[in-house]
Amino acid sequence: MFVSTKRLDKLLNPDGFKLLFSNKHTKEICFVRNSRSNSLLYEHLLISGQGKLGEAVYAETIVAVVRNFPVSKLVAETDDHELLYELETDKERHWTLLDSTNDAKIWERRLANVASLFAERNAEKRGLGLLTRLSRCIADITNYRKLIGDPFSIFDREYAYFMDSSSADRNEAERIAANTFVLNWAYDDVKLACLILVKYGTEVEQKSEPWRDVKPLDSPENLHPKILLLSDYISSQRTIYENL
Repeated sequence: MFVSTKRLDKLLNPDGFKLLFSNKHTKEICFVRNSRSNSLLYEHLLISGQGKLGEAVYAETIVAVVRNFPVSKLVAETDDHELLYELETDKERHWTLLDSTNDAKIWERRLANVASLFAERNAEKRGLGLLTRLSRCIADITNYRKLIGDPFSIFDREYAYFMDSSSADRNEAERIAANTFVLNWAYDDVKLACLILVKYGTEVEQKSEPWRDVKPLDSPENLHPKILLLSDYISSQRTIYENL
């Protein structure tokens, strides 16, 4: 891929973007920053390439309530190709063809010049609607977080936390986690999030065993986004914990 992660990181860092993900096989690079329009939002910048050398490149911005990548549409909104159209040189396929490293450097500078503006514009345009759509889930996850208290205390004895839970809760959490498809997300974070949802579900949801026999994919407005929100929170807290 002619586009360079290292060069992009240097160009985008002044605007607050941090490298989140880079995969030379899928030819995807993702940067993220805290949204400037709302503290509950994250602004993602996704660069994609196609072709044997990644000659065809394009980019899009995504506003989300989670930091992790890839971002599910359940908890995010894309920019409806606005950045893609801004950068395109091929009006039919809406991408830019790169034939050399020099072409890539030019495209990278063009992207860096407008990335912050388009990310902020997307957040302002679609962020409020996203928060409104997920307001119930966000409020409920806040309650789950209050009930578990300091997550560091869980990380200190995570295996014991699982084993101290009832076998019924563990089995239900593992069932839900196994049916949650989140490519590249840490499975330990997803499984812990599912256990917390099961342990405290009756109290937060005000319904006895609210997740019994429920599959995440069959609950796109309730269970599934809550798994993503809580997993993302656990992931961010685990990163802080591991770097203490």
